Amino acid sequence: NQENFLKQGHQQRLSQEKQSNADLATRQEKHAALEKRGQLAQDKIDQLTAKVKDCQAKLADTQQKLADLTNQYQETQRQWYQALGDAHSTESQIRNFRAMEEEYAGYYRGVQAVLKNRQQFPGLAGAVSELVEVPAKLTTAIETVLGGQLQQLVVDSQTMGKQIIHYLINKRAGRVTILPLNTLSSRQPVMVNPTVVNLPGYIGRATDLIKYENRYQIIVNHLLANTVIVDNLDHATAVARAGHHQLRVVTLDGQLINASGAMTGGANRHHQHGLLSQRQSGKKLDALLKRQQDQAKQLEKRVAALQASHQRGQAQVTALQEKLHSYQGQLQDAQGQSRILEDQRAEIESQISTLKRQFALQDDQHQDFQSALADNQAAQKTTDQQLAQVQADTQEVNQQIRRR
Repeated sequence: NQENFLKQGHQQRLSQEKQSNADLATRQEKHAALEKRGQLAQDKIDQLTAKVKDCQAKLADTQQKLADLTNQYQETQRQWYQALGDAHSTESQIRNFRAMEEEYAGYYRGVQAVLKNRQQFPGLAGAVSELVEVPAKLTTAIETVLGGQLQQLVVDSQTMGKQIIHYLINKRAGRVTILPLNTLSSRQPVMVNPTVVNLPGYIGRATDLIKYENRYQIIVNHLLANTVIVDNLDHATAVARAGHHQLRVVTLDGQLINASGAMTGGANRHHQHGLLSQRQSGKKLDALLKRQQDQAKQLEKRVAALQASHQRGQAQVTALQEKLHSYQGQLQDAQGQSRILEDQRAEIESQISTLKRQFALQDDQHQDFQSALADNQAAQKTTDQQLAQVQADTQEVNQQIRRR
């Protein structure tokens, strides 16, 4: 009948609803799992993003330091090459200077002839200029006082002096002045009055201000016994007066007042280097070369250190670039995985929405079933009532017929 048909259809829909509920539960569980996985994926993305930013910052900082280091390296290398060039230039000057020394440039012809062949004269000590060591500050003063006397030759005896003179005569090589140590008259340095010593600008006795071997004391006394040195000409005149013109007074810049009172002074347009100045120049060149070589060595070490630091810095940059590339690759993978999970989650949400719409439709169908069932039951009741009435009427008719 109609009611059974309705109930069978309703039972089928209940079975479908049960299956839909199971499907919905399954999809909701999957949706929850996908949300959890999505959150983990997002956490991983956040972590990798932070690592990428941190690595990028470290890389930028390291690259900047490497650029600064490169500039330092290049500048220090330039300074090193410059120092090497300066040292090479100074070495060339020293070689030229040594060549001039070997040729005894600046000496008189006769002195040159003897000094160039000094191995022939075992008793030759050398020229006066070779036997005294004069402080640079006093060079001009001593050169002014001694002049050509700096080229006088010191020998151990008159015999050696005679041998040298005969040599020059035979070679017609020039003339010299010879100072034999064994026959030279001895002179004692002048005793300077304390009044003079205490005058402004007084520096000291020349014999006390230069260095020499003790055996050449007689030579130094012979040449400079009455010579004192002062700072300038004004003080020189005062010292000369106070010394009662018994002193030869010379200034640092070469102005001279002789014991006789005669004065020699002035300046040339072009400064000429004397023998002592040449020796000073040689010493200065040697000292300059030493400083330049030391500087070049220090710069070479600095260049090597900077080069090593640069290599380490480049290695750090390479390592950071590789790490950054790795992090960026992992981030891209994580973002790709997150998009897949998001697509899966969206698909599940769509399926869940579809199931929920089906549930709403099933609710409507259930209500329709209840309404149809009620209508059917009402109709059945009416039919039963009508049937009962018909049966009652039929029975009454039958009774009437039997009474007849």
